Order: sequence, then structure tokens, then C-alpha cells
Amino acid sequence: MIRKILIPLVILLVLSTFFLPQILSTPLGTNILIKVAENKLDGSLTLQDLSLSWLGPQKMKEMSFSGKETDLSFKSLKTDLKLWNFFRFSPKYIFQKDGEFDLQGGMIDIHTKKQPRIIIENLNATISPSKSNHYAHVDIDASIRSKELANTGTFTIDGKIGDLFKKSGEIDFKKISADLKLSAINFPSYLWSFLLDNEDSLFAALLGDLSTISGSLNLEKGNGPIDFEVDSEGLMTHLKGRIEDNYLYLNSHLIATIQITKRISSGLMKDVNPFFLTGLQSQNPAHIQISKEGFKAQLSPFTKKTVRIQRGYLDMGRIKCQNGGSLNLAISLMKLGRFSGVEEMGVWFAPVNFSLQNGIMHTGRMDFLIDSSIHLCTWGDINLVSNKIDMTLGLTKEALERSFKIKNLPSDYVLHIPIRGSTNDPKIDLASGAAKIGALVAGNAAGDIFGGFIKMFGKVGDEDTPPAKKPFPWE
Repeated sequence: MIRKILIPLVILLVLSTFFLPQILSTPLGTNILIKVAENKLDGSLTLQDLSLSWLGPQKMKEMSFSGKETDLSFKSLKTDLKLWNFFRFSPKYIFQKDGEFDLQGGMIDIHTKKQPRIIIENLNATISPSKSNHYAHVDIDASIRSKELANTGTFTIDGKIGDLFKKSGEIDFKKISADLKLSAINFPSYLWSFLLDNEDSLFAALLGDLSTISGSLNLEKGNGPIDFEVDSEGLMTHLKGRIEDNYLYLNSHLIATIQITKRISSGLMKDVNPFFLTGLQSQNPAHIQISKEGFKAQLSPFTKKTVRIQRGYLDMGRIKCQNGGSLNLAISLMKLGRFSGVEEMGVWFAPVNFSLQNGIMHTGRMDFLIDSSIHLCTWGDINLVSNKIDMTLGLTKEALERSFKIKNLPSDYVLHIPIRGSTNDPKIDLASGAAKIGALVAGNAAGDIFGGFIKMFGKVGDEDTPPAKKPFPWE
């Protein structure tokens, strides 16, 4: 009796398993899959036609999904993935020798609360793994538009790529082989924040609203040349380099011009000179140059500690700064009462050299002129890993004479005041500064008999002052 029941059940189970793809391809089976997908993805899904097979191909037509922050649709999708890989969908399966992946007429509508709405449309993507080698041919193109931006952008990737993923599904930067060309024209820069999953991405902020990026890379087992050019509203640069053993090197000096905004200033100055976190905007683009000699940066994992810059150069030019933070403390120390109640002021910077080693940014002497009258300077070290700073604020002879009427100071005299704390909250040692200034004022009032003391004071307990790089741009 049991045998008579068991045999038909086994046969039914075998047949059901064998014809499972066809069953799921029926309207009833498709509706079941849609309900499962909607519960998992937290959105609504429609699908006009589904055709599944155990060994492939898998086909879908007229799919549409609507979620909380993203809507997507496509006219057709065809892939030669085996059914079990199709349901376990991962990008690594597409680049394996499992047949072609072809998507046509795609559309992605990104509508997050914190970013302007972006629509990626006319998305076509073909990935064709080769059965004779480890490469997959890649051809992706799309148009991009935003209601907030007038221009329509385009995005294309063309070439071949291989050994992209580890068995775990992570990108294998050490073994990847690729011969790719990329072009993104009038690309909404805040889309990079979405792609990088970083709403506060400094790279996206540097680019401005729209950017055009084009370039190529030719890697074999993770090594080879790369060439990328950026032309955007906020950043212009051309990177020519090479990747060797998971490190990026420069083939030519990296030269960039940056249009400083409030967001960029807070991100850039945090790592270069936290004293000016209140920067608002620049009158002219800032210029930065990183020498190819001695430069290297580990790619995976990327950390600030593994970046080495032997020689860097930064010219901030003229910047409008908000009267606040450390800048306000320096102004109060100098007893510049005319700035009380002033919300913004102009600061003119002299160029500065810097270097980076083991996460420590060393900045040379940066001279600056506040409101075309007060000449100060800074120098020191910034730990980009711990975000701690060990810097010095320098009060020049001209500033001391103007604010405190102190005479008989050497022409190159600079009074040292420590700056400590963090990159987000630098602290000026006001007590030390006030004591030194008070001693100078007292010595000055006593007359020339203290001239030798005045010349000597301020250097006691201080290291030598870095020499100024003259002429200053305001001279």
C-alpha cells in the first residue's frame, strides 16, 4: 500500500522538479515569484513575460519595479545564466563563462530625499564572456537627465574585463585584467554620491553640479597604465599613472584647479589647514600640484595611512571666509575690534608646500593676509588617521606692530602660538599667546634697554621659524 502511494509521489516530485522552470514561467508561477520578490524588495513589481530554463537562457520582458527611493524598468533581459545562478543573482556570475547577459531599454529613476531626482534612461548593457579566455566583452551606454539640470548627459563603457571577482564575490583589485574606455559627459556629479554610497563624498563636491570624465585603463593581472581626464564646474585635472602590485603611481605630475565652495573648503582644509574650516568661496580657482616623484597610494584597501606624497604644492589664492572658529580667536587675540560683528572677510593666501607620509600631513609655512592688512602664518603636522593636529600660528612682525605698536622687532620675527586639538575643532593656546604678547608689550614700553630681550623673546622654548617664501602675492 505504502509502495503504491510512494512511487507516484516520487514520480510527481521528479516531474515537478524537471518542469519547475516551465511551471514558474506560467502566469500563476510568475505571480508567485512577483509576490516573493515584492516582499523581499519592499516595493511593487510587474512583469509581462517570463521564460525560464534550468540550463538557460532566462528571459524577461517589460519588467517594472517601484521602490521607496528607486524605480527601475526594462524592455527585455536575456541571460544564459543557469537557473540556480539566476535566482542567486550576483554580478560575479555575469562575468563568468556562463553565457551572455543582455539588457535593453532600461530605466532607473533615483528619487532620494537628500538628493535631486536623477533619471537614467535608454540603458543598454551587453556582457559577453569569452569561452576561449578569461575576458568578458562589455558594452554599456545610457543617457542621464535631471529636472534640476538643463543638460542631458551620457555614460558609456566599452572594452573587455576579466578576473574581476574573488570567489567571495568581492572585486579582486590584485588580479583584475581590463582594457576599458569610459566616458561620462554632463554627468550629474551628485550621482557619484549615490554610486559610492557616500552622501558626504568630497569627490562629488569637488566636481560641482555637472562633470565630464573620460579615460581608459589597460590592466593585466592588476598591473598597467591608467589615464583619466576630469573637466567639471568644480575640478579640472588629468591623471596619468599606472597600477603596480595594488599601488597607484603617477607617470606625470598631477595638476588640478579647484573652485572652492563652502562644502569643499571644509573637506579640503580639514586635511591641509584646519585653521580655515570657515572658508566660503574663492575668487579664483585654487591650484594644487602633486609631484610624480615619491608618490604612491595603496588601492585595496584604501586608507590615508598608505598614501605617500613626497612633494605637494597648494595655492589657495583669495578666499572669502566666515568670521568664526579659530580665525575668530586669532582676530580676538590680535585685538582687532573692527572685525567684531563682521560676518565675512577676505583672506589672501601665499602658496604652501606639503608632504604626506604614514598618515601625517606636514604643511610648510603658509602665510596669509586678513582683510588686506593683518599678516599671519601657520605651519605644522596634521594626523589624518587620528584627526589630531600639532600646528603653530605665527604672528609676524608686521601684525604685532600694527595691533600692539611694538617696535624694534627683527624683520623676520614671528611669535609662535601652539594650535592643538582635532581637525574638526582646532584650539589656539590663547593663554600662551596672550602671555608672550604681554611680555613683548611690556618690554617695548620699557624702552631700548630691553631691545635685546625683545629680539630674543618668543624664541625661548620655540623651534626656529620656517623661512617665508617671498615675494608674497600681495606685495
